[in-house]
Amino acid sequence: EIQPASRTFFAFAVTMSMALLLPSLSSHVHDGAITSVAVCGKVVATSSRDRTVRVGEKTFETGGSLLCVDCTQTAVAAGGIENRVYVWDLATGAMTTTLEGHTGWVRAVKFFDGGSLASGSNDCTAKVWSLGSLSEAAAAAAEEKKKTPRLELTKHV
Repeated sequence: EIQPASRTFFAFAVTMSMALLLPSLSSHVHDGAITSVAVCGKVVATSSRDRTVRVGEKTFETGGSLLCVDCTQTAVAAGGIENRVYVWDLATGAMTTTLEGHTGWVRAVKFFDGGSLASGSNDCTAKVWSLGSLSEAAAAAAEEKKKTPRLELTKHV
């Protein structure tokens, strides 16, 4: 349990951390409920039921409501009710890939290991995708490979 003096310091630290992020949050106005927030360095990403992801001043669109988001310094990923994971290049704004393989809503995405992305779904599976380089040329060359998960955990209840 946090002691009273520690609570004050903790509240101060959280307040100061949020104050540093507030300039990047001012542009995060969605037309639908915000469903997820990810912080990557000094950049904040949000996903929404309005079918968009916002990262700083950029907006990325999909065909269905989004439920989760994660980002790195170079890419953003989101998943939602279309059972897909979308990945965009932050520098160009281009969608680099759409990952299909879940049969239920995608509720969680997480970048890790420098070139991998994990996703979790209502279909009781977690999948690990090899993304490699997220540049446009590399994404096009590896498109077929990316459509198959590197690892799949089924009946993950």
